Amino acid sequence: MKKSDISKTLIFIEAKKLFWTKGYSNVSLRDISKTVKLDIALISRYFGNKKKLFEETLVDKSEWVNQINSSNIIDIFVESFMESKNLNDEVTYVKMLCMNASDPKVGQIVQKHHDAMMRKPIIHQIKNKFKPINFDLLGAILIGVSITRKTLKNPSLTKLNNQEYENILRYLITAALKYKI
Repeated sequence: MKKSDISKTLIFIEAKKLFWTKGYSNVSLRDISKTVKLDIALISRYFGNKKKLFEETLVDKSEWVNQINSSNIIDIFVESFMESKNLNDEVTYVKMLCMNASDPKVGQIVQKHHDAMMRKPIIHQIKNKFKPINFDLLGAILIGVSITRKTLKNPSLTKLNNQEYENILRYLITAALKYKI
């Protein structure tokens, strides 16, 4: 791997971590430059500007959203949340939403990204069995559980073993998907 590719990757990884855990408006290019120990000009050279760098962190390279259907949605979301069960794992999509969805500079970008890349595709894939309200409730529940467990560190959730945490996730996701208006 070329030195420029290594530098670009390092900038991207650290920028994502800072933007997603501290929020876009709370992070400067100088902060990123300092963290990666590279000149600030390299960030501009590789990514253009702060907003473009942030938008790059939103590009999801995984295809897991396309794998969701009405029969596997519970398993995929449980698996996703079990992967980030570590209480110190701060760089998560949920954390990014919480830190940036209401940001005055990038909030609309985050909201549109979430709607276009997560919400609409998943709703389209599960529409034969579930309604949009079911997916929206599922999202609200998972965001709430994640914040309560990882940010507020409520003891009743932080002390759970893996099986207990998985059981709770399955219960809450199932309840959201069964809700009828």
